[in-house]
Amino acid sequence: MKLFFSVIMIVCVNLAFAVKPIKIGAIFALTGSASIHNKYGSSVLKVAVSELNKKGGLLGKKINLIFYDNHSTALGSKIAAEKAVKDSVVAVIGASWSSHSLAIAPILQKNKIVEISPMSTNPKYTLIGDYIFRVCFNDIFQGKAIAKFVHQNLKAKKVVVFTNEENSYSPTLSKAFIKNFTKLGGKVLDERGYLEEVTNFDDLFINFSSINPDIIVLTGYERDASFIIRRARDLGIKTTFVGGDGFSEAMFNYEKNALEGNYFVAEWSLETKTKESKKFIDLMEKKQSGEIVSTMAIYYDSIQILFEAIKKANSINSTEIKNALYKIKNYPGVTGPITFDKNGDANKQIVILQFKGKGVKYITSISPN
Repeated sequence: MKLFFSVIMIVCVNLAFAVKPIKIGAIFALTGSASIHNKYGSSVLKVAVSELNKKGGLLGKKINLIFYDNHSTALGSKIAAEKAVKDSVVAVIGASWSSHSLAIAPILQKNKIVEISPMSTNPKYTLIGDYIFRVCFNDIFQGKAIAKFVHQNLKAKKVVVFTNEENSYSPTLSKAFIKNFTKLGGKVLDERGYLEEVTNFDDLFINFSSINPDIIVLTGYERDASFIIRRARDLGIKTTFVGGDGFSEAMFNYEKNALEGNYFVAEWSLETKTKESKKFIDLMEKKQSGEIVSTMAIYYDSIQILFEAIKKANSINSTEIKNALYKIKNYPGVTGPITFDKNGDANKQIVILQFKGKGVKYITSISPN
């Protein structure tokens, strides 16, 4: 009898072990200034995991998506990464801001855990190691694309650049833009810096009427960018702004009226006509009650390509997942085909959107080729 119960116990333990969920970390700003940038993406990740679990998960196991709040700081990101390592996650999706991902990546690389960032564009990020990936474009290409759009599409000859001096994203993007815009024959009249989360941006507009730029290129994130544009309009400055992928529809949470007519870079547009895009829009309309915005698709692609790598590896070993990611070619993402190069970068097109009414309008796409 004792032997019978011992056998039963062993079987139960083995069954429990067999159905142990696959832990995937999601490191994002759930609180603080960067949280508005992650609001929509977090909901998309939850939908993707829920849909997969309804179909039985991966490798016969359910997915346990664990969110870690980085509190909108690099230090918080480092602490979150250390927690994810202790929790034995097989991979991490995140972060969004480059300064946060740059703090996370060394820890995950050291522990041989895959990290896939949806939106960290700093060129240095993927150079940290072979476990570090991004599904977005990087700032070298983004700066080049903005320069081309401003010079060729908007016919701007002279610009002013506004740079957030407190993070790694904005100075890198500004530098890339300035380099490429001057190569095209454009003139940068001035680069003016500002600090994050200040309440007065008047210094940016000192003697502004005397220099009279054709365009203002603003390489910051949503909150500050919204307030800067609002202040310009209050001062009677009607110059068009062009932003990087730090802009998004989330800016409507801060400013309702002054955004009209300004442009920004995105990974995807709701007007994209591919079957992957239509399928994604249909899913989001069914599964979440809020609006569908341009940043959502890149988060969806981030976790879906991780699922694809786990399936191809037929393993939850992070090294095998990493190897599978490098072997994936032209994965049919919502934001376009995804293939990782030797550095873990995706070679992606850029979409230019314009604020129009209460939403955004597709303007053009720029290919890296």
